[in-house]
Amino acid sequence: MPAGVIFSLALFEVIKRFLLINPINIVFISGIIFYFLLRYLVKWIGYDFVDVGEVLVHELVHGFFSLLFLGDVKSLSVYPKKGGQVSVSRSNFLVELSPYCFPIIAIVVSGIKPFFIKSAGIYIVFITGFFLGQHLAALFKDFHLGQSDILNNGIVFSFSVVLFLNVFFVGIMMVILGDGYSAVPLFLNEAFEISKKCIYLILHFDYAGNWSKLHELIGKLFSIL
Repeated sequence: MPAGVIFSLALFEVIKRFLLINPINIVFISGIIFYFLLRYLVKWIGYDFVDVGEVLVHELVHGFFSLLFLGDVKSLSVYPKKGGQVSVSRSNFLVELSPYCFPIIAIVVSGIKPFFIKSAGIYIVFITGFFLGQHLAALFKDFHLGQSDILNNGIVFSFSVVLFLNVFFVGIMMVILGDGYSAVPLFLNEAFEISKKCIYLILHFDYAGNWSKLHELIGKLFSIL
């Protein structure tokens, strides 16, 4: 799991660079903020269809990943203010953690951008941000220690997987939105190289002495990132 966390940090560092150099970041972030504002406004008015929509997407993603692993969806229920439930014939850690890891709608929307005319690109970027906001809102609400999906797979393992896959797919989306599919290998390679340097430093660091050397190690890691 430490390797997964390190790779997540490396991916995050690369994402930061894309945010700083790419002009689409304002539109992308605006889409995320707009979803949160809309969600708050709808709930303030007193409607619950936003919560129902988030629960429905959550359960559909469970079902979708069960189908990917050749399982069946036996039943799916969504209840206002009570959450939802899906019954599947085949499950594993990816099926159980999938709603927290994969912003499915945002991934699909970002993936079609290179096939549209250039003038439509800014709208696709905004819509991608909007649906990423939906994923993040649901993640913040549902990813907690009382969640059975988390307890079934272990808290540390679940946190590591969810962190890594969220950062990974957000990075992929931002690269596709900014520079198209051709930039994805460059993004992954840069993250991999940063990860290698971090892991090498951790494995070869001289831990002899006292724990104060941890400050030195952390400083060196941040100098790589």
